[in-house]
Amino acid sequence: MTAQLSESEKKFLEFDWTDSRWQDYLRNLEPTPPQSKILKWKKKFYKSKIDSDFDVTTSVGEPAAAPSSSGPTRAPTTDSTAPAGASANEDRPSAGPPPQHFQPGPGFHMPPPPPPSAPRFSGLKGKLSLGLMAMSLSCSVLALLGSRWVRFVVMATMAGLFLDITTQYPLKFSMEYLQHIALLDSFQTLLFGMCLAAAPSLFVVVLSPAVTALIAVCDGVVTLCGPRGEFSNMSLGGYKDKAVEMATSIAVTNRDEWLTQRARSEILLGVYSIFLIFFGKGSLIFCFLFYTSMRIRCMMSVHSQTAFKQLDGAITGLVDKPQCPGIIRKGYHTLRTFLRNQVDMERMAQQQQQQNQARSQGGGGLMSKCAIM
Repeated sequence: MTAQLSESEKKFLEFDWTDSRWQDYLRNLEPTPPQSKILKWKKKFYKSKIDSDFDVTTSVGEPAAAPSSSGPTRAPTTDSTAPAGASANEDRPSAGPPPQHFQPGPGFHMPPPPPPSAPRFSGLKGKLSLGLMAMSLSCSVLALLGSRWVRFVVMATMAGLFLDITTQYPLKFSMEYLQHIALLDSFQTLLFGMCLAAAPSLFVVVLSPAVTALIAVCDGVVTLCGPRGEFSNMSLGGYKDKAVEMATSIAVTNRDEWLTQRARSEILLGVYSIFLIFFGKGSLIFCFLFYTSMRIRCMMSVHSQTAFKQLDGAITGLVDKPQCPGIIRKGYHTLRTFLRNQVDMERMAQQQQQQNQARSQGGGGLMSKCAIM
C-alpha cells in the first residue's frame, strides 16, 4: 500500500496535525466540522497551506473498510479537531498533544469552547499549575499512609485546575465567561473536586484527582518538551525523549482509556459511599453532593457515559438471569429508568418548556417556578 503512494501522499500521512497552522485553520472554520468530515478539511488545508501539488480527491488516509468515515485518528475522541488550547483533559494548546472535541451527553447541543487567549502552561501561572499537578500526583501515593494526604491531593488538584483554566481564559466576572469555561472538562472536574472536598478521607477519593493530575503532567511534558516546546532544546540524554514518549502514550494515544478509568473510579467512590451509610460511617450530605456532581458529569462527559454504560451492562447481565429474583430485577430496571431520565437533556428541556408555559398562563405556585438546572 505504501509503495503505491506518491511522495506528496506520504508526506500528508506523516504531517504533524498538532501544527499551529492547522490548529489556526480549524479554529477559524464556522461551523466546526464534525469528526466524519475532518479528513476532507485536512486535505484542503494541506493543499492550500503545505503542498499545492497535493490531490485532495485522493483516498489516502481513509480507512479501508469504511472510506466515508472520519479521518485518521488514534482514538474515537482524540484528534486535532477542537479549538487549540483547551483544558487539562480535553483541550490542549497547539504546541502540545492534539485537543479534543467537546462531546456532550444525549440531547445536549452546544458548540465547543472558544479558543484560549493564552497557550497552556505559559507564564508563571501556567508553570505553577503544572507544579501543583505534579505535587498532587506524587502525594497520591502518600495518601496510603494517612488521611491528611487525601485532602492535600484534592486541594492541590483543584488549585492546579483553577490556575490551568485562568491561564488560558483570564478570569472575568460575567455570565458569558462562565458559559464558555463550563464546556471545559477541567472546569467540570474542578466542580467535582469541590464535591470531593466534602468526601470521607479515604484512599478511593484520591483516584480521580490522581488520574487528572497524571494526564495534566503528561500534557505538560509533551507541550513543553515536545518538538516545538519551550524546552525542546534541553539536552538530557535519552531521558527527555523517553519521558515525552511515555507522556504521549498517556496523554494522546491512550487518553480516552485513562479518562474512562477516572470515570470508573468516580463511580466506585459513589458506590462505596452508599455502602458506608449502611454501616453508619457515611455522609448523606456527601452522597447528595456526589449525586448532583455525577449528574452533571453524565450530561457532559462521554467518558462518564461510557463507564456507566459498562456498569449497567454488567448489572443487567446479572439481574436478567433466570436465577435472579423478580423483585430485584424489577427494582433495578426501575432505578435504571429513573437515573437515565435524570440525565436526559431533551426530556428536561421539554419539562422546562412546560413550566415556562404554565408560568406564562399564571398557573403553578412558588415551587413550580423553581427549576434547578
